[in-house]
Amino acid sequence: MKDETPTPDHPKLRPLQPAPVRHQGQNLIHISDPVGFSDSNILVTPDVFFIMALCDGAHSLSDIQYEYARRFSTLLLSSRLNQILSELDQNLFLDNARFRRHKKRTEEEFKRSTVRPPFLAGRAYPADAAALRGLIDGFFASPEGPGPLSETRSEKTVKAIMAPHIDLRAGGPCFAWAYSEIAGCSPPDLFVILGIGHAPMENLFAVTAKDFETPLGMLSTDKLFVESLIENYPGDLLADEFAHRNEHSIEFQTIFLRYIFPACPAREDDISIVPILCSSFDEMIAANRQPIEDARVQDLVQAIKVAAASRKRKVCFIAGVDLSHIGQKFGDQETLSYVAETLLEREDRQMLEHVENMDADGFFTSLAKDNDKRRICGFPAIYVLLNLIAPAKARLLKYDKSVEHATQSIVSFASMVFR
Repeated sequence: MKDETPTPDHPKLRPLQPAPVRHQGQNLIHISDPVGFSDSNILVTPDVFFIMALCDGAHSLSDIQYEYARRFSTLLLSSRLNQILSELDQNLFLDNARFRRHKKRTEEEFKRSTVRPPFLAGRAYPADAAALRGLIDGFFASPEGPGPLSETRSEKTVKAIMAPHIDLRAGGPCFAWAYSEIAGCSPPDLFVILGIGHAPMENLFAVTAKDFETPLGMLSTDKLFVESLIENYPGDLLADEFAHRNEHSIEFQTIFLRYIFPACPAREDDISIVPILCSSFDEMIAANRQPIEDARVQDLVQAIKVAAASRKRKVCFIAGVDLSHIGQKFGDQETLSYVAETLLEREDRQMLEHVENMDADGFFTSLAKDNDKRRICGFPAIYVLLNLIAPAKARLLKYDKSVEHATQSIVSFASMVFR
């Protein structure tokens, strides 16, 4: 068998996430690592991106120089090429021996730990507890928010909420709408959080038994619930556990939970969580086949129901999801327009009517009819949620969009409550 290990004279780029941006009057490409082995984010010019695309392990250094000269009608000096490759290497963007050593250490460290650290603290939100509380206070008090939390709770219960997982700076008040529903009801004991795995996963679902650390205190994971899931699910729910390390769709929910349920060491009835990541259901869309007909989806829904019944705790489900992703950042060629944004909202709201009606089949059909052209990233978690909690009464709390003019792109999101 041919050795496919890349060599220095045949550089190979790791799977990375490119996105076109307009920066200081230039058209550039933003490069990041979706798996999180590298913390670096870089901006490159189109010609450097062209060089990166040729780093596939098959092109030699001289091949890259030849193709560059053909494309740009100018020489690519060896000194410049080596400098670019050196910078890619320093950012851990190349698939080479240095990266593989780093990857092994990182994976082993995560596997040994009993705690999942707050990966985005200090990046996407403050790592300081007081500053984080102040930020979330502002989301509730915002004109776009539901208002400050009430100190009283009703006897009503909440079966589930749907909250965004978009950057807090874009969707903070929308998060607050969902969590105000939990804060105002009879408190659950356990929150089963269905997040979206944005990094590639080998399997459809991944769990972890690690406790989640937040700047506002630790959140314990219900180990017995996780053990029951693993025991009753035919597949390997731990095979993709590493995907939890830097995934924000669950992390953002944990800080809101700790905000409305402050940590208190003296409490014996503290809340706990069960973190479950859902991977892509694109194969079901391609086959136009309801996901519940897939044994893997059926088995997960059943395993969660069995675990919830065996634990005999008051369970609330959380779907940490966003909705449409359109624009040049996501591969579309068109520029933004009022017409496109209006059409997007209309289609989103029509889709959410299926969710409000607890119609999982209709929800899926609304996406499959156009091959999910709006890229509903929350689709797997929403679909699983609907199959878990029916029957229920659902209500849309807030719908919103984040428009990014630099990349001519829109991400939409919403909050819902299910009783």
